[in-house]
Amino acid sequence: MRTATCVGVHQVILHFARDQSVLAIDISGERAFEVPSCVRDFARIDGFENALEMGRFFVKLHGPEPFYGILIRW
Repeated sequence: MRTATCVGVHQVILHFARDQSVLAIDISGERAFEVPSCVRDFARIDGFENALEMGRFFVKLHGPEPFYGILIRW
């Protein structure tokens, strides 16, 4: 059996562009990512192909307003 250790829990806010792609990401109240390549890399680490795919997923489930959630780092 594998054991994972939680190394951090942070509030995350995803901001969406008109095309529904993730435009910017705030983590723990700070603007962490707004450069397109950084947002893309964040989306890929989270299992999406790119920021557009990630944004469309969250907009479909939660609507077009900024998404407020929790980022758990393992």
